[in-house]
Amino acid sequence: VVMADIEAPALEAASAALPESVERVSVVCDVSDGEQIEALRDAAIEAYGSIHVVCNNAGVGGGGAMSDINIDDWKWVIDVDLWSVIHGVRVFLPVLLEQGEGHIVNTASVAGLFSAPFMGPYNIAKYGVVALSETLCSELAMQQSPVGVSVLCPSWVKTKIASSIRNKPGASAEEADALSEIVQPMIDTGIDPDVVADAVIDAVRAKTFWILTHDDTPGAVTLRTRSILEGTNPPQLMHYDAVPAVPAVPAVPEQSVGPMEAPNALRTFRECDFGAVDFFGHSSSHGFRWSALAVDGATALRVRVVSMSWLRLIPFPT
Repeated sequence: VVMADIEAPALEAASAALPESVERVSVVCDVSDGEQIEALRDAAIEAYGSIHVVCNNAGVGGGGAMSDINIDDWKWVIDVDLWSVIHGVRVFLPVLLEQGEGHIVNTASVAGLFSAPFMGPYNIAKYGVVALSETLCSELAMQQSPVGVSVLCPSWVKTKIASSIRNKPGASAEEADALSEIVQPMIDTGIDPDVVADAVIDAVRAKTFWILTHDDTPGAVTLRTRSILEGTNPPQLMHYDAVPAVPAVPAVPEQSVGPMEAPNALRTFRECDFGAVDFFGHSSSHGFRWSALAVDGATALRVRVVSMSWLRLIPFPT
């Protein structure tokens, strides 16, 4: 295994966590720098003679209102989240093609499939990774190449992306704390990285292009596609203000719905009529609290999403 990270201590810790039987080479590398990616390739070939699976996985978070984001923030996010993947494909693809075998995994995000507000640089970078990967997949198919490519599009995963601004040049402690305060609660609802890793391994073995790690992602993609086909405005799939607020009602006992029942509950709500606004449970994976008036006989439901797989359903009279 050849591992690369911009942070030497984190790289050393990850390397030390591998079993002793695993051969490893660690390279400190700024993946936004194409020349450093080339040096990483050379180190891998020098150590092992060939390269078989390339994971372009580095990522940072950043955003804000489009009117307020400065050029340095745009550049930092896009350099790391998009240009690193461009460099990775540019540098490693010729090696795999010459070998006549290998696989590239590009880490995008659900943010490359639909766009949440206040995440402009991140969304644009991840859409770019998806577009790059689709283009590469088509070219490899036309060439009848044995080289494969997959694009990984997870939702929230328990990683350290909430604190990624620590690596941004010139970032202040206040800036880092502000981003962490917003993002960390959502990260805490995420799935374990081991689950994502297993999905990636399965995709590489099966040469599957799309790697979707969360059950609610296909539904969100369907709603966005529907808006394109129908010529409507994009649905705000990751923004709770898209759903009309319900009037205040007396408190009533809550009914807990377990993980196995929650998907059925979400389907029920999507089938309700909310006028011009689509209600979609995607943000159940984001820890948002939603309120919605479900037109369903004489009963309405207020929904509070309390974690990725648990809902509390609170019935009240209309």
